[in-house]
Amino acid sequence: MARSLRARRPAPWTLRAADPGRPGRGFNKSGACVARLVAVLSAHSAGMSHPPLPGRETAITTIAHAEPIRVTVGVDTHGDIHVAYATDQLGRHLATTRVATTPRGYRALLDWARGLGQVAAFGVEGTGCYGAGLARFLGVQGQVVVEVNRPDRQARRRRGKSDPVDAEAAARAVLAGQATAIPKTGDSMVEMVRCLRVARATAMKARTQAANALRALLVTAPAELREQLRDL
Repeated sequence: MARSLRARRPAPWTLRAADPGRPGRGFNKSGACVARLVAVLSAHSAGMSHPPLPGRETAITTIAHAEPIRVTVGVDTHGDIHVAYATDQLGRHLATTRVATTPRGYRALLDWARGLGQVAAFGVEGTGCYGAGLARFLGVQGQVVVEVNRPDRQARRRRGKSDPVDAEAAARAVLAGQATAIPKTGDSMVEMVRCLRVARATAMKARTQAANALRALLVTAPAELREQLRDL
């Protein structure tokens, strides 16, 4: 029975004659039957795949590899407190923190930044003043430190003045490539010479001030004392 049913199945390509009962189709003007090659698609053809049913959606599953977060930190420096603002490589805000200007505070800031992701760079304001200690500590720890200028008056007037805003501006300046200056290390021969020059300039300034004060006092001093010190 199965063999007879298999024999009755039409082949994928079957030569069929046109219907003689329908004039104009498959017959010429004299009425002779003209054979045509008609393609018949068998539902059981081997190697044919079934098309998706209408109304159904085919889901394509893709596995996205997570890109590591690269953290850029901007620091607004002060005498007692540093304010830090962290952003990722796309400029999205990650976190904000405040640390003390002590070695323990510097260590806490570095651990905080590393906890957010892979640290790319630190943008520090005032590396020659309030931020000198932090910049020196981060440099010893192998971090990339970039010196950032303080925002100009126009930008502060437009956005307002606050420590988190200044720290954010420092981070975005580093992320955008606007700040590229490398701060001074402050631990080489140049720093020693700078300290000596500061001490010398301070001593010379104090000497000049003392001499000017003495001359001012001699103007109103008694005549006998003024005559004794006239040659000074």
